Amino acid sequence: MVDAAGMYAAEIARLAGVRVPLIPMSHQYLVTQPLEAVREARGAERRHLPTLRDPTCSSTTARTATAW
Repeated sequence: MVDAAGMYAAEIARLAGVRVPLIPMSHQYLVTQPLEAVREARGAERRHLPTLRDPTCSSTTARTATAW
């Protein structure tokens, strides 16, 4: 059996009598325009900048394919 129920996988598995150790979470995304300060920090060689996580406000900042 394959349980491909996404965030409902644990609930569906429970119906089949199986325990799936999964805690579903929803996420929200804020999409911004490219930031000039970040563009300057990356420099002409477009060096990689890390993903930033702030545990005090449960937020993560990450670059997408087209923007930071």
